[in-house]
Amino acid sequence: MDQYLIRRDPFPSLSAADPKHQGSTGRVFAINTNIVFKCPLLYEDDDFLTDEDEHEMEQAVEGMENEKRMFDLLKSHPHPNILHAILCVPEGIFMPRLETTLAVRLAIPCVADQETRER
Repeated sequence: MDQYLIRRDPFPSLSAADPKHQGSTGRVFAINTNIVFKCPLLYEDDDFLTDEDEHEMEQAVEGMENEKRMFDLLKSHPHPNILHAILCVPEGIFMPRLETTLAVRLAIPCVADQETRER
């Protein structure tokens, strides 16, 4: 992505300074101590976008839409070990905020034995 591109924030109350985590295709914003908001990474200025940038944004939106479909399926078939969505909106997904990451959790021996971590 071009360094001159300006990220498009999903809501006016969220800014680029607020993300809890940013990946190659999306961002996660901390809303409060219990909720995060996950959204695709989008850019504002079409004048600076290359075809590759546009393709990456389309992929990010498509991936988010796939994730929303999976959460819709999980509503009718919940699983105790899979995180659920609180609310899916056009801009992204509101989700419960966890205390730690899966990688940190699995590194704690009392949480999971070796067989569980490998699985």
